[in-house]
Amino acid sequence: MATRLLFRGKKVTGVEYRNGRRKEKAYAGKEVIVCAGAIESPKLLMLSGIGNAEHLQQHGIEVKVDLPGVGENFHNHVLTGLIYETKRPVPPPNLNMSESALFCKSDSGWMGPDIQMAFVHVPFDIIIGQKNPNAVSILPGVVRPMSRGWIRLASSDPTAKPLINANYLGVESDVDRLVWAVKLGRELFNTKAFSEWTTGKELLPGPSVKTDKQLREFVKKRSDSYHHQAGSCKMGSDAMSVVDPECRVYGVEGLRIADASIFPFVPSGNCHAGILMIGEKVSDLIKQAHGLQ
Repeated sequence: MATRLLFRGKKVTGVEYRNGRRKEKAYAGKEVIVCAGAIESPKLLMLSGIGNAEHLQQHGIEVKVDLPGVGENFHNHVLTGLIYETKRPVPPPNLNMSESALFCKSDSGWMGPDIQMAFVHVPFDIIIGQKNPNAVSILPGVVRPMSRGWIRLASSDPTAKPLINANYLGVESDVDRLVWAVKLGRELFNTKAFSEWTTGKELLPGPSVKTDKQLREFVKKRSDSYHHQAGSCKMGSDAMSVVDPECRVYGVEGLRIADASIFPFVPSGNCHAGILMIGEKVSDLIKQAHGLQ
């Protein structure tokens, strides 16, 4: 477990970490690259004195760089689930249970898709699934969320889990669009293409959920994380940015971040390819900066 970054003046020279019960240090020949993800990367920066000065001082941490954007802009794709009963057992799935997906726009004004509809071979809800093993799900999701949350320290103890305010569906637009996507899911399940497989019985949200008000209550209660957390050390040039266009952390030398935390906006699709692209780009930038082959 990385516990803090090591400094010589304003230059980051290495990292302190725990190896079992031992506290050890590792030093970098040229640069330190943080790749701990959208939850742990801002936590490590804050433990090291890089972050909102007032927040760090509350925990008795010496401020190295007053960088208020660390831990802010935290966001994620958000989904919910529709479950329909099937007439017979569903064949075993491939591709991690998600063989097909639809990307679409809830409104023509969006530059790209803001909604993802994933089809999976199992019930979205494990409790419903125990009673109804022959069932499939469509997972409507908002993949261009407007809501933003934050990551903050619970204490200066590196072993303490950070505080997380995900703030999912904190903006009304996100609620409206998830309701729209649930309606689309119902339309898809009631097409001729599904009639061969489904009985037409909706197990979730269920036939009692009809009105827009009821649908809004449903998505607020039954929305969940895609685990595509992003944005908490965003790239940019405004006052809330944490890294520059070459992924270098503002205010210090020898430190870059290369993970989903630098996304200013999470991509519409799953994040894996985008994160790999960050890693490939940062490796090229490091080679260029240090004349490496």
